[in-house]
Amino acid sequence: MGLSQRKLGVLAGLDPSVASKRVNRYEQGIHLPDYSTLTALARVLGRPVAYFYADSEALAVWIEGFVEPGSDDGH
Repeated sequence: MGLSQRKLGVLAGLDPSVASKRVNRYEQGIHLPDYSTLTALARVLGRPVAYFYADSEALAVWIEGFVEPGSDDGH
């Protein structure tokens, strides 16, 4: 998608002064976003929320194909 961590965070509603650091910590597994933040990140990335709970890449891909982004089941 070509977004920087800062841009992703800002588009998801995070404070611009901490957006990059927070997204980096989410990516590294140091911290977990709360559900509302995860929902916002999923919206920006065009992924269903369930995608981020998958415990394998294969399951994440299956979820992504099964649930349409923007549907009530996906976000």
